[in-house]
Amino acid sequence: MSGAGHLELGRAGEDAAARYLERRQCRILCRNVRTAAGELDLVVRDGAALVFVEVKSLREKAGFAPAGNLSRAQMLRNRRAGELYRAMLTRPVAVWRYDLIEVVFRGRRVVELRRRRDYLPGGGSGLLTETLARRPFWGYII
Repeated sequence: MSGAGHLELGRAGEDAAARYLERRQCRILCRNVRTAAGELDLVVRDGAALVFVEVKSLREKAGFAPAGNLSRAQMLRNRRAGELYRAMLTRPVAVWRYDLIEVVFRGRRVVELRRRRDYLPGGGSGLLTETLARRPFWGYII
């Protein structure tokens, strides 16, 4: 896949993830936040929790999930980027977590979206996975 195609797919995945979160009453605070440790795809408010969301997107492939592209080094960078973001806040937050959203495309349509709460060890209230697959309202076109 070309560099531009890869970036377009990533941007489309982030857009789908943001719409998904907004439907669940999450407030998108910012997107693509750059820190010295790396980039945070989405920063959202979910109730009282500040959530750092990593979005992984992939064209549909049998037996392969977008999270397979998430390395341990990237997880550590995400944790550090979240720490740096929290350090920049004027008011500390008591509750935060790191979520992962996987977006699978068939052509230009989202055919599956999975959300894993607390995908990094030591955060929040435990692991919860939500899966939406082949639902009509996820038939977005990029």
